[in-house]
Amino acid sequence: MDPIERVLSEVDRAADEIVQYTVDLVRIPTVNPPGEAYDACAHFVGDDLARRSYDVEYIAAEGRAEHTARHPRINVVGTRRGGPGPVVHLNSHIDVVPAGDGWTVDPFGGRIKDGKIFGRGVCDMKAGLAASVFAIEAIARAGVALPGTVEISGTADEESGGFAGVAYLAETGRIRKGRTDFVIIPEPLNVDRICVGHRGVYWFEVTARGRIGHGSMPFLGVNAIEHMGLILDRIRRKFDTAATLVPKPEVSIRDKNAKMGIIYFGANSPAVLEALDLLERDGIKINALRIKAFPFSKEIAAFCEDHDTLFVVEQNRDAQMRSLLMTEIDVPGGKLMRALNYDGMPMTAAFVRGSVLKELRPAQAAAE
Repeated sequence: MDPIERVLSEVDRAADEIVQYTVDLVRIPTVNPPGEAYDACAHFVGDDLARRSYDVEYIAAEGRAEHTARHPRINVVGTRRGGPGPVVHLNSHIDVVPAGDGWTVDPFGGRIKDGKIFGRGVCDMKAGLAASVFAIEAIARAGVALPGTVEISGTADEESGGFAGVAYLAETGRIRKGRTDFVIIPEPLNVDRICVGHRGVYWFEVTARGRIGHGSMPFLGVNAIEHMGLILDRIRRKFDTAATLVPKPEVSIRDKNAKMGIIYFGANSPAVLEALDLLERDGIKINALRIKAFPFSKEIAAFCEDHDTLFVVEQNRDAQMRSLLMTEIDVPGGKLMRALNYDGMPMTAAFVRGSVLKELRPAQAAAE
């Protein structure tokens, strides 16, 4: 059998183990902020990697303000050496955002139902960490020799910038050019989408200085606030310029009098456009808007204003687009219907059509 086929067969055979590993990770409530249970989670991963013959390191973010006795920032790295080839580093963050309200199950229970795991951090990104571990395990079980070295890391604080996590590993040279050849980060981005690079984040601090002057002769003083105002104005003008470069959304108007619309983005275009045709055959004319960039433009706000019901089509997301529409341009949540696809497969026209029918024609949707 072809080596790739052997590896894939081992992945299939390990399905129950992968699910259980993910559930075990979800049950460790690594909530950030403030950074709970990092040490427990890092050692869970490290102990498992050690049993799989990895060399394991625990790297505390010494010197970082957020690394405290109560909430230590512990990162774990496991190394499995093969041949003399490249070093491939698989990185996942172990922290999750707070669970928030509205759960109907224990967010840290790792409940399995209908072929899905329910819990905070399943998607983002404890399943990614489990996938990393068992991808390499499948290679080993298939008897395929590693041509180089594989590293698997679980790092802290990604949800708050990652400065005590993967950034700390980079700053201290644990991950660096000349030592690390490739990095794979299995964040949730659908099953068949790969991104090269990331826009990142840049944090900086600006100090404006002034000089005291007497109230009778203020012109002899220097106003630091005035200087800071100039800086803020310069930044504002740069953002204003950037806003003019944001790609315009694509609007598809099937009926100018329609009060229902679909909002979508990214790779969902083919499915949504086909669904519009299917819905029209059902006698439902519905308009659509494809968002291409953020921040939201006035065209997006106008589309939302003109429609009473909006179906927000999202794939493997925690309703992020719906939340952004509510917080950034004040679209009432009551008019935003969720059309979330969580089955791990690409979006389909049938799913989009079904989401609309469930809301408008529940009897027909149930019969189909």
